[in-house]
Amino acid sequence: PPEPPPVPFYGVKTLPTFASLGLAPDPSSPQSFRQAFEWFSKASLLVRPEVVASQQVARALCSDALTQCAFPLEAPSTLTSPGRLKEHLERSEASVMRYKGRLVVWVNSIRMRISSCLSQTTVKWYNL
Repeated sequence: PPEPPPVPFYGVKTLPTFASLGLAPDPSSPQSFRQAFEWFSKASLLVRPEVVASQQVARALCSDALTQCAFPLEAPSTLTSPGRLKEHLERSEASVMRYKGRLVVWVNSIRMRISSCLSQTTVKWYNL
C-alpha cells in the first residue's frame, strides 16, 4: 500500500487553485479573499440604497433627539432659596415628562420613516 501523506504540524491544508491544476480561472468564482469580500460587500444589505436611506433617517432622528435638553439648566446661585429649589424640581419633573412623551413619538416616527424607506423597494427582501 502507498505510504500516507505526512500530517501537517499546524493542521493547514492548502487547497488547489485553478493555476495549480493547469486550468483557466473561473470568472464567477473569486480568486482571493479580498475579491470574495468585495463581491460580498457589493451584494450585502448594508450597501443597498433603501438600507442606506433608512440608516440616514435613523441617524438624523437620533441626532435630533440628542440636541433636545431634558432638564432646565440654571445657575446654582439662583437655587439658594427653598422656594426656588422646589420650583426648579417641579420644572425638572415636568421637563422629564415632556421628554418621555417626545421619546414615545420619536420611536413611532423612526419606525414609520424606516418602514417607508424600505417599502419603496421593488424587490421585497425584508420582512416588516
